[in-house]
Amino acid sequence: MLIDEFKRCVRNGGKALILGIGGGGDILGALPTRNFLASIGFDCRMGGVAYERSRFDYKPGPRSLDEVENIVRINDTIGLASGETKTNYGLEFQVSGMSRFLCEETILVDITKGVEGVREGLEDFCRRFSVNLVVGVDVGGDVIANGYEKGLRSPLTDAIMLAALKKLTVNSIIGVFGVCCDGELKLNEVSERLAKIYSEKGFIGAIALSFEDVEMMRKGVEYVKTEASRLPLLVADGRTGPTPIRDGARIAELTFFSIFTYYLKTDIVYKNNMMAQRIADSKSFLEAYEILEKIGVTTEYGLQLKRKGLF
Repeated sequence: MLIDEFKRCVRNGGKALILGIGGGGDILGALPTRNFLASIGFDCRMGGVAYERSRFDYKPGPRSLDEVENIVRINDTIGLASGETKTNYGLEFQVSGMSRFLCEETILVDITKGVEGVREGLEDFCRRFSVNLVVGVDVGGDVIANGYEKGLRSPLTDAIMLAALKKLTVNSIIGVFGVCCDGELKLNEVSERLAKIYSEKGFIGAIALSFEDVEMMRKGVEYVKTEASRLPLLVADGRTGPTPIRDGARIAELTFFSIFTYYLKTDIVYKNNMMAQRIADSKSFLEAYEILEKIGVTTEYGLQLKRKGLF
């Protein structure tokens, strides 16, 4: 079922863009998807969002390509990154680390221009590089959140990317890896959301980490700084149970289900994501943030502003 669904998305050869859609280290969590697609004949490129965790970037919010050095700009929101790509104040992206690890260019996505900017940029990129499948991988499960879960902390970036992928003319699929490894949604919440998506025929299939994935990710964490995306490696060592992350600010639920990537139909995920629907026509990150702020959704940007005393 899973392989057939992926192959159904393409004709005359498959070129796939695999994106970590939550920013930061989500690109490492997208690596098993890249390996799986490559194993069934896809030519794959990897990428992620230009939004790093506060512990690495002192400036709140995502970065614009105008702030980035050593990058090949494809358009206003998409650039080709190398191991030397960084901000003009010295911040290295996790996308850059992945580029250095894989010894190939990766894709850096600028979300400062909102859903419309991302959509336009991805459409242009896919056209220029003959990409016929985009897979957006979220680590943890925020992309299937309803917006008001008690532990939800960082749904905005995922919602922007989900809405943009929904509006693409190119085929797209959503992947959820490392459920609960970001310490936000609880296992029962993720299970409930996945069951609903399944009931609406939105479930495509799932893959577990292969032993080769595990070894590759162990090497990858030397280049990509992440907590959530590396936690499934603990499960691969036989460890489960509550695990503190973010300097103890959150507790991640490690279970055997954390080593799987669950693949879902983009339109069904979008249909069940109120946040993505609300911001679907946004033309800037700030506009999207303000929309969710007004309806009481906790976001990563709002939390950053509060910590900085700017809100």
